[in-house]
Amino acid sequence: MKKKYSISFFAAWVVLALMLSFAYRSGYERVLSETKEEQSKVKEEYSMATEGNASKAEIYYLKNLNGFVAVYLSDQKTVYEYTSIPVDNLPDAVAADISNGMTIESEESLYSFLEGYSS
Repeated sequence: MKKKYSISFFAAWVVLALMLSFAYRSGYERVLSETKEEQSKVKEEYSMATEGNASKAEIYYLKNLNGFVAVYLSDQKTVYEYTSIPVDNLPDAVAADISNGMTIESEESLYSFLEGYSS
C-alpha cells in the first residue's frame, strides 16, 4: 500500500514540476517578445539625425589646436576628436600638412594614423 502512495506522490510531483516549467517557459518567451517590441519602438521613437555626427563617407581634417592634433569633420569647424598627440613631436612634413589641414578620407585611415603617432 505504501508503494502505491509513494509512486502516486512521485508522479504528482513530476507532473507539477512539468507544469511549472512549462508555465515559466511560456511566460519567459512572452516577456522576451514584449521587450523586443518595446525596444524596437523606442529605437524608432528616439532615432534622429544630429549635427556633427560623422557618416561613413565623412572626410576628416587634422589640424593644430593649441599645439595638439585635433580631428575635425568635413565642415572644418566641428571637432570630431581631440587627441593628446603634440604637433611638435611629429615629423616636419606631417606637422606641415597638419598646420595646413591634413585630409583623411576614411575612419579606418584616421584611426590608423592616430594609432601610429599616439605612442
